[in-house]
Amino acid sequence: MLLPIGCLAGALAALALLLLVQRAGNELVVLLLTGFLLSSLFASLGAFATSLAQERFELARAMLDFALGSVSGAGFRRVALATPLAVAGIAAAVLGEQFRSAVHERGERGGSSLPLPP
Repeated sequence: MLLPIGCLAGALAALALLLLVQRAGNELVVLLLTGFLLSSLFASLGAFATSLAQERFELARAMLDFALGSVSGAGFRRVALATPLAVAGIAAAVLGEQFRSAVHERGERGGSSLPLPP
């Protein structure tokens, strides 16, 4: 149970770092390079944790399977817990895109009445 919580905490930490960098400068290139840097950093930390677990073969194998996307150890209960989050994320992405396209259709003058940050 601690592994998914740790993964979520790591993802939130990476997102927080990325947002801090984004606030410092609005350069898209800096944001992309920071994302690649964080991805490499956390991948190397995962490889380090896997190398520490090499003494216990089953643990190392389970960590590698999880890192590659295997959910074979997850039962119906864990999948049921993750489903609402996945659906909410997909719905937010779709609705956000529809909202942005509505702003673009109205143009600058009509879009200024919609609640978007500057």
